[in-house]
Amino acid sequence: MNTQHNENIIEQVSFVNEAFYLAFESKDVTAMENIWADQEQMYCLHPGWHPLTGRKDIIESWTRILANTAQPQISFDSPKYLSISRDSVAVICFERSPQQNMLATNIYQKFSDRFKIIFHQSGICN
Repeated sequence: MNTQHNENIIEQVSFVNEAFYLAFESKDVTAMENIWADQEQMYCLHPGWHPLTGRKDIIESWTRILANTAQPQISFDSPKYLSISRDSVAVICFERSPQQNMLATNIYQKFSDRFKIIFHQSGICN
């Protein structure tokens, strides 16, 4: 990939990653649904949960999480980008809440002209 193409892809993925955390922070289920890909081969690993596969189970999990009024605010910082292929990028970042710090990996894949999340993993770290 040329540098300009790579920078454009990183910019697009950065925008979608920010939208993912904004949906999380604002408890916006519809936005979260729109950020996830519309396919079955996806994975989500929330801290302390069993791994989830498929859009239905993943969206149901986010609906439960975002409906939880006790769910603390989550922010993210220090994103690092790793191009996996021409149409896939991983974002590794810290997730911050008042109670704990987590390390997250989000993988985005391009579908038509938009990047969508296909993988989210978050775990507690120091």
